[in-house]
Formats: sequence, C-alpha cells, structure tokens
Amino acid sequence: MIDRTIAVNSASPSCSDRSPDARNCPAVDGSNSETGVSMQNLYVVSHPHAEHTELDLVGGWYDSHLTSGGRRDAQLVAHELERRHNPLRPIRITTSDLVRCAETAEILAAALHSPVTTDARLREISFGAVGFASFATTRAR
Repeated sequence: MIDRTIAVNSASPSCSDRSPDARNCPAVDGSNSETGVSMQNLYVVSHPHAEHTELDLVGGWYDSHLTSGGRRDAQLVAHELERRHNPLRPIRITTSDLVRCAETAEILAAALHSPVTTDARLREISFGAVGFASFATTRAR
C-alpha cells in the first residue's frame, strides 16, 4: 500500500472480438494468443483513512491503525478487486510494513484468498522530527 491510488489494466481498448488486431490481444487467462506472453494487471492501493489523519497528525513512518471508516473503505476496494479478478490468474499482494498499510492489505487478502508479503521499502516518506506532530505545530515551525 502506498500514498496514491492508480490502476493500470494491460488490455488495450482496441481488444474486442470485432477488432482486426484481436489476435494480438490478451486471452481470458492473460496470455497473448499469438506470442504466449502473459499480461499483468497492476493495482496500487493507498491505505484508507487512518487514526493519525483523524487527529490531524503528520503520518510518515508513524504507525497508526485504520479508522472504522478506513476499514469500511478497504472492504469496498477489496470487493471491487474481487469482482475484477480472473480466478485463473495468481494474485500477489505486497505492502509496506506500516500498520495502516498492513491492515489494508489483510482486508484485501481475505477477499482475494491471497497471502500478503510486507516490504519496508514501500513505506511512505519519513518526516523525521515532525512525524506524529500536529499539522498546526509543523506549520508554525
């Protein structure tokens, strides 16, 4: 889980049964029928609302949990990803080791029946001494 949300789908908009280039489009299983190359979907999901934002505190490397609203929003994302998932294709979920990110990943993993791997390199930026300080205090500095 990281700070921004993007979704990249590898299927070309011209891929349809009527397209003259349909033979170059990914098959249902994600492979290209002519080349056998497997196409990937990449979903980057940010953690939803966390306790530190509710308290108007700088996050960064400060560990805070998701709020109840954040858990609800993660559940909504999980249901959408479950809807999009092709059961013939494996899923890999990798997350930052921060609690709010790991909680989000666990909610997604439960819906997608997939394991979670943590990687500290996916942490957001550290704000050093102002981490977990109030935004008002940091503006005054």
